[in-house]
Amino acid sequence: MKSRPPCLAWREKLALRYEDLSPEDQHALDAHVQICATCTQTLKDYHFFEARLDALPQPTIKPLPRFSPHFVTQLPHATTRHEQAVALPTRQPHMHKIINLVWRTLSVAVVACLILAMGLLFHEAYLTRLALQPASGNTLLNFNQHTDNITAVAWSPDGKQIASASWDNTVKIWDAQSGELLWTYYGHSDYVAALAWSPDGKRIASASWDGTVQVWDASPSSSAGHLFMTYTGHHTLVDAVAWSPDGTEIVSGGWDHTARVWNVKTGQTLLTYPASDVVAAVAWSPNGKDIATGSWSETVQVWDAHSQLLLASYRDTDAVNTVAWSPKGPYLASGDQDGTVQVRDAFTGSVVRVSTSRTGGVNTVAWSPDGQYLASGSDDNTVHVWSPFTGTTFMVYHEHTRGVNTVAWSPDEKEIASGSWDHLVKVWKVIGLP
Repeated sequence: MKSRPPCLAWREKLALRYEDLSPEDQHALDAHVQICATCTQTLKDYHFFEARLDALPQPTIKPLPRFSPHFVTQLPHATTRHEQAVALPTRQPHMHKIINLVWRTLSVAVVACLILAMGLLFHEAYLTRLALQPASGNTLLNFNQHTDNITAVAWSPDGKQIASASWDNTVKIWDAQSGELLWTYYGHSDYVAALAWSPDGKRIASASWDGTVQVWDASPSSSAGHLFMTYTGHHTLVDAVAWSPDGTEIVSGGWDHTARVWNVKTGQTLLTYPASDVVAAVAWSPNGKDIATGSWSETVQVWDAHSQLLLASYRDTDAVNTVAWSPKGPYLASGDQDGTVQVRDAFTGSVVRVSTSRTGGVNTVAWSPDGQYLASGSDDNTVHVWSPFTGTTFMVYHEHTRGVNTVAWSPDEKEIASGSWDHLVKVWKVIGLP
């Protein structure tokens, strides 16, 4: 979920009811929202949700009555008119009892048949609907030791470990087979918004709202977590990071409306790409020649990775939260806040697919290692696995209880790791692919 947060100093007070604040805090808040559009919007959002909750109607659906023995015993009374119409002679009591019993039995049988027929009908409809639905997937592991929103996950190149970043200011490294927490990186002083594993698997780059990008040792040894380099060229929050394919450079995107390319060894800023709003996503082309950026100005741009030459610029339908470059071919996928995923040829701009099957903003897209499929996670709590070339959805993963911020494929393409606002990282099996 990509949204502008309130000011750090006002985050807790905005979440409280106005009447619960002290008079001094009320006066200070009134003055602050006059000059801060972000906190003003956050306050409006809280008021909106409170009003919506108060407006919810009371439940009106009542349960269906059950059939009971009392109901059966009342059936003969319901047939009194019929018995009178038959006008049986009173001198045939035994025949009267037999007809009464037959009528009672038939009535119960009719009710039972109706119930059975309805059950068969609903069962058939359920099976038909189930056959038309994509597969859901099986959860293999749950990583539950983060204490805040999960913002990023990344699989090590050898597939043995998974890294996860969180708003609890940490990056955690997990065993991808057992789910064991191996160790935790505590180098940042604010939310960790993004991470990327180096191509050789030896280091991790993490981007934080403390304004830095840090590169540190990710090897499972005594040097794990050793800080290699800190990059401090951004003027405010950093929200995205990616390695060059050869591992010598890093690109990062921030709230200062720039994307920056760094020399990994020296920390020098090599290039700066401007934007008109927050750069929320960056991606390096597989051949290392180009960089894609996604901005909240509703644009996707493609830059020459070795100059400031803008090669292409595309207009999306809403703020761009994520971009991903296909490992096989010139295709670029972007995910927008309005729930749209757009797949284009990065250089010609020709649209391959526009997908609008989600009901919440798209926060993350990831290509499968073979470049045939996309996984996209959104604010509707789901991950969709689908083909951008045919439009077919093969599975929808429903196990998160809040918006999905990040997804990553395992190198062998058999599993996906996903992270959510529910504070969980889940690893699950990909099923249903051809």
